[in-house]
Formats: sequence, structure tokens, C-alpha cells
Amino acid sequence: MSAKERDTTASASIWYFLGAVFVFVLPNQLFADLDWWVRMLFIAVGVAMIVAGFVQLRREMLRPRASASSEADGDPPTA
Repeated sequence: MSAKERDTTASASIWYFLGAVFVFVLPNQLFADLDWWVRMLFIAVGVAMIVAGFVQLRREMLRPRASASSEADGDPPTA
């Protein structure tokens, strides 16, 4: 994969972060009379989505380096 192709590839981690924003905001905006434990549940789910987003972002950041180093060694790129 060339550098130009890598730049145009969409990042999957952004969807985790966007989903976490919705999990944090929408329950409080749509359902103002939620119990405290339900709000804490949504906060926990939002934090879990942020952690999953960082894990995915780390995978995406490390993937190009691994393929670039294999191309420099003369090895054929793996899919």
C-alpha cells in the first residue's frame, strides 16, 4: 500500500469516539428523569467505547510502520 492510499483510507477509530460522544450526551438529553444508576451505566459504556477507540487507534498507527519496515527489507507486503 502506497502512502497516498494510506492517507485516503478512513479511520475506524473515529467511529468509536463518535459513538462515545453520543452515549455520553443523548441519554441525558433525551431522558432527563433517568435514575442515577442508569446514568452511571451510560458513563461506563462511554468510557469503555473510548478505551476501545484508543486500542483501535493504536492498531491503526502501528500498522503502517510494520508494512513500511517490511517493504524496506525487500519482503513482499502482506495483506
